[in-house]
Amino acid sequence: MAEITAKTLRKIFVIQVFSRRIILSGLASLALTGCAAKQSPIAAAQINAQRSNEVELTQVNYQVITIGGLGQAVRAALAELPDIAAFGELHELRTPKPKIISTTQYFAREVIPVLKECGYLHLVLEHLPSGNDAAAEIENYRLTGQLGPYLVKELENAPDREGIIEMMRQAKENGIALYGAHAEGTPGIPLDLDDNETGPIIKKNMQKKLEELRNSGLKVASFGGTIHNKINPGLSEDWQSSVSDLSLNNRVKEIDIYPADYLAAYPGDPRSYDLPGWQQLVPGKGVKMINFPSGRSVLILPYQK
Repeated sequence: MAEITAKTLRKIFVIQVFSRRIILSGLASLALTGCAAKQSPIAAAQINAQRSNEVELTQVNYQVITIGGLGQAVRAALAELPDIAAFGELHELRTPKPKIISTTQYFAREVIPVLKECGYLHLVLEHLPSGNDAAAEIENYRLTGQLGPYLVKELENAPDREGIIEMMRQAKENGIALYGAHAEGTPGIPLDLDDNETGPIIKKNMQKKLEELRNSGLKVASFGGTIHNKINPGLSEDWQSSVSDLSLNNRVKEIDIYPADYLAAYPGDPRSYDLPGWQQLVPGKGVKMINFPSGRSVLILPYQK
């Protein structure tokens, strides 16, 4: 097995954040070529190096690695081929900035091809409506590349319409089946719900579809708001992770993708409370991969020029 020498490891440095010392250990960018550690000695060596260099702290304990790009970072995160790959995002900017690439667009362009490469050919999305009408038109798009009238209407005023359509196009080109999980289209659910009412419905829809696919023996991925992606002690049970219950019988990997522009737009948001001092973690280029002992990974992208 390949080894990472002392020359590969950057020196550990200490920063002060909210009067707490956080130890960050960096690793030079690695050319990761495979999804499974058994297929990639370099990936296996990287994972072992992460584990051997973890620093246990009372309140904050994570490790930082610099990787060349988002696709490489996702390959590293999926190195052990979990049963469920749960991707989270901070949604579209509340005050849109011109020419800012959305997280959905990043996901479409750089993550979906890696999902195909790693064998995750089924993707559950918060961004698409649920229900039979939506499912029929999502499948029709996979076959024909044409949006049906129901999806045209549902996506007409979607905040990240271009990103959603690009994600559908990339999924079609890479042979990945999509499943909608949004509250829109859910049988028996009224159309005039506010955000506080739709969140728990999205969680249940995602969990139900993921469980159904896993029970069929499939490796599956999901993509939605990070608030649905991980357990946050400050949230009610209905708002907690759509994958937490599934982790009892499946190997689940939680991966959140945070462009720096989005983190800056959500100051004080509970979804970023677990990254105190995130400003210190923004890369000038490449991707900062923050690994937690729980197995969760956060991928921070640079500010867009």
